[in-house]
Amino acid sequence: MLSSDTRIIYRMSGTGSSGATIRIYVNTFSADPNTHDIPATVS
Repeated sequence: MLSSDTRIIYRMSGTGSSGATIRIYVNTFSADPNTHDIPATVS
C-alpha cells in the first residue's frame, strides 16, 4: 500500500486538545497522466 511516492499528512484543527478534530490525508504521486482522473473510490 505505501511506497516511496506516498505521503501521510496528519492535521489537527481546533484550538486545543478538547474538541479538536484530527484529519488524516494519504497522497500518492503518479507520473502516468492516464491515472490522474480516476476517482479516489476506484483507486
